Amino acid sequence: MKKLCVFFYQILKFSYRNPTWVISIFSIVFLIAIYFSSQVKTIYDIQDTIGPDFVTYQSLENLRTEFHRRHNLTLLLSRYDNAELSADDHCHIQKYFSHLALNSLDTIQKIESIYDVRTIALTKNGYNYPSLLGLNCETIPTQIDTNWRENVKNSPWKKILSGEKSNDVIIDIFFQTETSPDQIRALLSKIQNDFPNDKYHLDFTGTGAFQMFVNEAYIQSQSLNIIIIIILLLTFKIFFGGFKSGLILIFSLVYTTIIVTGIMGALDYPIDFLTQSIFTIMTIATLEDFIFVVFLRQRKGHNWKTSYRKIIVASFFTSVTTFIGFISLVTSDLEIIKRFGIVTALGCLIEWTVVFVLLPALEQKYSRLRLQSVVSEMDLSTRFLNRLESWHPGPIFTILISLFFISWIPGAQNLVTNDSPSKVFQQDHPFITSLNRIKSDRGWEAQVSLLFKDYDTIAAHPEIVEKIKTLPIVKAVENPLDVMNYYLSKMPNHLHRLIQSEVDSSFYFKKFLSSTGMGQVVLYVSESEIKSIRELQIHVDEICQKKCELANGLVSYTEFGERVPRTLYESMISGLLLIAFILVALAFLTNTDNIWAILLSSFWGPCFVITVLWVTNVNISYSTCIFASICLGLAGDNAIQYMFTSRRDKLAEKVSQLSQPTIIMSLLLMAIPLTLTLSDFVNMVQLGVLFIFGMMSNLIGDLFLLKSYLQLFNKKLPNSKTTGHN
Repeated sequence: MKKLCVFFYQILKFSYRNPTWVISIFSIVFLIAIYFSSQVKTIYDIQDTIGPDFVTYQSLENLRTEFHRRHNLTLLLSRYDNAELSADDHCHIQKYFSHLALNSLDTIQKIESIYDVRTIALTKNGYNYPSLLGLNCETIPTQIDTNWRENVKNSPWKKILSGEKSNDVIIDIFFQTETSPDQIRALLSKIQNDFPNDKYHLDFTGTGAFQMFVNEAYIQSQSLNIIIIIILLLTFKIFFGGFKSGLILIFSLVYTTIIVTGIMGALDYPIDFLTQSIFTIMTIATLEDFIFVVFLRQRKGHNWKTSYRKIIVASFFTSVTTFIGFISLVTSDLEIIKRFGIVTALGCLIEWTVVFVLLPALEQKYSRLRLQSVVSEMDLSTRFLNRLESWHPGPIFTILISLFFISWIPGAQNLVTNDSPSKVFQQDHPFITSLNRIKSDRGWEAQVSLLFKDYDTIAAHPEIVEKIKTLPIVKAVENPLDVMNYYLSKMPNHLHRLIQSEVDSSFYFKKFLSSTGMGQVVLYVSESEIKSIRELQIHVDEICQKKCELANGLVSYTEFGERVPRTLYESMISGLLLIAFILVALAFLTNTDNIWAILLSSFWGPCFVITVLWVTNVNISYSTCIFASICLGLAGDNAIQYMFTSRRDKLAEKVSQLSQPTIIMSLLLMAIPLTLTLSDFVNMVQLGVLFIFGMMSNLIGDLFLLKSYLQLFNKKLPNSKTTGHN
């Protein structure tokens, strides 16, 4: 241990003696990181996270490549006064979207609506395919079949293109593969301007709208970083008497975040639902080191070099344990979580380097950056900390809550996962309100594809689709066999072969038949939650007997969500073992007494959180599952600081000496995740709440329970008021 301490002290000396070199090297790295940061891509769609190792990967790829359908924008148009759409309204809508498709060929692949649907009718000279609505926009006044709703009801498109009660129509816009969220937003804004809301009501959903809203939520999350900065500045002003320390911390955070983003660009890692919160994660990691440095300087009056020297070794090991908490996520089956684990783990090491190599060099070069002691012993914040640090639970209560060490094991194995793309946004979000409107009238909220390896199988086994239709979750089916029978039923037998040939070659039928002969049936389902889709998948597999399979992003998302609990459980097991080993080794090397008190207090927080989630039956999503690894990464960090404070003291004295920075750091770690609760993402809101709960649990374990364990193990605690500021 002595040699290791000397090594880190030499790092500090190098920084002091060569500040120009250090600053120059960090500046070059910064410029390189900016270059690679510009190359970072952004993922807006959960489908892009599905890898070849997924069971559903190939079927999803078949849907993309064979049927060329990726993203769509589903519009629901109705009159503002909720009156029946008139013939003029229908003609206006039809002409508008026909022109829109022709003028947006670089963005729009195809537009489907009730206006494209044709029925069939005999004429004096044969037969033709008139509009299902009986819409005639060439006459003055324009005309529409007064029984058009009945016509739709008796067609294969009932409950799909038009509702039974509402007076709206659905316009489905399918985009080219490379269409960006900005292009989708520009197109939607144009439509909204062309259909003024004082006359028409416009709802919108679909995967394209989802992409667009995810992009806007990403932008919003970046603006929330400003709130984090404000919280940091105010907290440092309250507890350390000025803004300078907060500004230095913010500089460190911005520098670290840009370096991490540059690494993402170099590794070709995209910004996704998890990595978009990287600034918040780096803030949490950096605070662990920075708070203790500032505390020693501004509350205990240590020399600026001494404060770095006293903390550098302990902070290295706290960064290592946090690194382990994040890197344990590489055991996940999910690439998105693996990437997050790697990026945040590297970020923990980078922030340590910034705090203990770059900042000392800057302070040596620019003396104005050095912090001085400015906090009075009579300061209100000091009195608050004195009162709070003196509390600890009694022995009986301590023994009772220690039972959570047993209950977390079944808890982690039985966590509930029932996520859904429809739950990504808040309930009052436009995307969700549009989904609810469709569901309230048509009975469905999502579409899934039923793929047949051979199109002829659909006709050869009609009982497959008929059985699937009877499943409660299936509210409507768009089946090529039903469409063909619809046309043939209206025509005499001698025309059937000719009509069948014409319908098979029509543009509409291409959605059912791929160029390689694969067939598709579209199912409209009433639920999109993982549990419901998984049950549907089981029933479909039983009915299909390998002749067909479900496919689309929702089905793959179900498989995605089922792997989440395993990720949580496996990463926690490996992380617990590694961190426990480090704590035991450090306790031995620093001659710290009572390692059992350290282990119990350090791991109580994560175990308590897992148990509460299990007992309260809280749903875990792919994004919220990472919080446990973060809590685990922070577990033991305060204990490491206690062990390294002074190797001559007993553990009880060490705890009292650093109680106050532990409390300040924990309060900040509970305040910062509050910004996540302002996000449009429901999962990010949940993650923020879990963070707050987890940080509070860690504080209870790391400080207050540790004191109780020391008393239980007959280790007398000193009077914190007399030793806490010596």
